[in-house]
Amino acid sequence: MKLKIEQRTRIVIDIFTKLKQFKGPSGSIVDLYSMCNFVNEFKKISNEYIKTGKQVKGVLYFEEIDKYIHYLLPEYENTEPLFVIKINGK
Repeated sequence: MKLKIEQRTRIVIDIFTKLKQFKGPSGSIVDLYSMCNFVNEFKKISNEYIKTGKQVKGVLYFEEIDKYIHYLLPEYENTEPLFVIKINGK
């Protein structure tokens, strides 16, 4: 079954909440949402996802730490969303 707009919105809010409360290596909380360049690009992607409901999959460059973020925003309920920072390359 396709995800409803409310479900898609919840997925995006959960990702942004985790970015705002990211636990750093020392255990301290870091607000990646406010300080990282990739966030503006991901906002555009996630807004389009919420509007259209089409699955979106891709990679964003996390310039501040020279890493890549892999994401998947699903169209259907049986697919799990994905938003991970890859340690080793793309």
